[in-house]
Amino acid sequence: MVDEVFLSIGTEGPDPADEPEPLEGYHSRRIADLAFLPIPLPAAQGPAGARESAVCYIDGGQTELIRSPSYLFSFFRIKAVMMRQGILVRQLTQTFFALFRSREQVSIFPEQGTTAMPSPPSLDRSLPFEEQPGLLRRIAEISMAQRCLDVLEKEDLVCLDGDLQSQHPQEKERLEKLFDAAQKKGVAVAGLGKTCSLITKKGIPLLQAISGRAGMSSGYVEDALLPEEGKPQIIFARLNRHAKHLFRIDLWTARSCIPEVMGRLSWDAQDAAFPGYPYGLQLADRLARVSEREKTFLTTQLQSLAGKRWTDIEAGINSLNAHDILDSMG
Repeated sequence: MVDEVFLSIGTEGPDPADEPEPLEGYHSRRIADLAFLPIPLPAAQGPAGARESAVCYIDGGQTELIRSPSYLFSFFRIKAVMMRQGILVRQLTQTFFALFRSREQVSIFPEQGTTAMPSPPSLDRSLPFEEQPGLLRRIAEISMAQRCLDVLEKEDLVCLDGDLQSQHPQEKERLEKLFDAAQKKGVAVAGLGKTCSLITKKGIPLLQAISGRAGMSSGYVEDALLPEEGKPQIIFARLNRHAKHLFRIDLWTARSCIPEVMGRLSWDAQDAAFPGYPYGLQLADRLARVSEREKTFLTTQLQSLAGKRWTDIEAGINSLNAHDILDSMG
């Protein structure tokens, strides 16, 4: 049985004749034809005292505070951290609450002291109710990337958590506006995902297949999936020779700029706790994440503010929380 299971999940090793599963807007190449390119050191920054290029890393956190069959109330925190040569030089934060109601427009409420807010997505009745917070968080992350362009300069880089492929028309519209604004300013846009679900035509995880070509060195593959016009480049890279992980990195920049972008991401991917994953994304993830302790505090505040109205709210919550109670009982 064990041999049959391992054989069925591809532990016999990748086939060099295999190639990536088709992806809309891209042309795939055989694994055997891929070159694993070395990552260059970041280009010299010029004479002493000259400005060093910056990378702005962005991630978002979100938690549900109230959930019923007809509405959902969530808290969001979007974080951007700017790094220069591995040093944190600036932070931007956006925090807000959002009320999602079935068949109604999303309502956004800024946390006290917050000014710039993302424009809420327009009502889409085809989008499942439970997927609306994820769309809003993504739109807020793209909105934060737009804000970062105001403080970035030519040859800088903005890097979002996740890829740059749009899953929804409203996300596509906002990404295209970001790409256009970044291109006009000479800023590259990257998206680095924590996970990659792409597979080959023979059903092997694509990162596993490419890893067989890479060995244990650092480097990247830039032509496994060749983009059609208007689509981001898709790169697969090991950013540190000590890293176990390869990552998918989407890039919106000129093809000639790919080596320099890889060098800058690699420069930030030397942290011993997670070699190969840029420290700026680690930091943005940690600062944006909403802990269970913070969620409990926010929920308690809501109960206090609601007063007697919490009895009615709790009746709606109880429509969905029986599983949670059983899970908490072990």
